[in-house]
Amino acid sequence: MNPFYLFQMFSIVVWFFDEYQIYAYCIIGTTIISVTVELIDLKRNFNNLRKMVDYECKMTVKRVDTNGNLIVKEVPSDDVVPGDIIVVPESTKMP
Repeated sequence: MNPFYLFQMFSIVVWFFDEYQIYAYCIIGTTIISVTVELIDLKRNFNNLRKMVDYECKMTVKRVDTNGNLIVKEVPSDDVVPGDIIVVPESTKMP
């Protein structure tokens, strides 16, 4: 929770006890709007990040089969597991 919202809750209580309900209601309204906008923005950013991370491509890997032989296989990038040897094409530039 943002510390500013804690201050706003404190302000609401003070305004209610000082009999300035109209100011307290204004703070409640602006706080609700602010939290709603912040949650919408957070959800939008989360979805955008998920779209950027969700990438799949075909990869050539070397794996050991059940007989102990090394085989070359093309698999989706989601299926790459620890122990796979990734075959990098010769035309690929590495930094």
